[in-house]
Amino acid sequence: MGSQEHFLDTSYSKVYILTGKSRFSRGFVMIYTKLLNEDNVIVELRGKSFEDAIREIISYIEETGKIKDPEKLYNDIIEREKISPTILENNAVMPHACTKAVSEKVVAFARSRAGIPIVDGKYGKFFFFVAVPPHERKKLFDMMSEINYLVKDKELLGEILAARNIDDILYAFHEKRMPLLLELRRKLVRLQKAFA
Repeated sequence: MGSQEHFLDTSYSKVYILTGKSRFSRGFVMIYTKLLNEDNVIVELRGKSFEDAIREIISYIEETGKIKDPEKLYNDIIEREKISPTILENNAVMPHACTKAVSEKVVAFARSRAGIPIVDGKYGKFFFFVAVPPHERKKLFDMMSEINYLVKDKELLGEILAARNIDDILYAFHEKRMPLLLELRRKLVRLQKAFA
């Protein structure tokens, strides 16, 4: 079979798959969503600037014991975002870094109903925070791919925006979206086998 373009419809987006001699241009694994819990979800950010928001997130998740150097983590995140702010669609942002400041992968989610100014008049309402040590760089790319799917789901973001507490936010991620993510993953595996 020659190389073709195939598209798989999902509730989030259309997933691009290379067939023929090539395998998937990128796989799909769930890491970020599974790692969310009451210790790394902030219902409402108090900070009014991007820098304040990052400090608030790091301070909140510092008790997980995975952060070796909070100040270095802050600086690495800020420096990486200065190079190219990770502004996604639907008012979502993804501050992230591959850094020695953490001992293992660290994630967090934070919401700002009013929105926090990021750059060029753009505001962030949904903060998907990710940091990994250098030896887990691949996990960073996997999580970035996963988050890119999530932010396309306007229904999910609407539920998060309306959430009253951490339980509501975790319910939106785990109980309502996890089954869809699992089904998406199963479909991708079947397609990979079909076009291998």
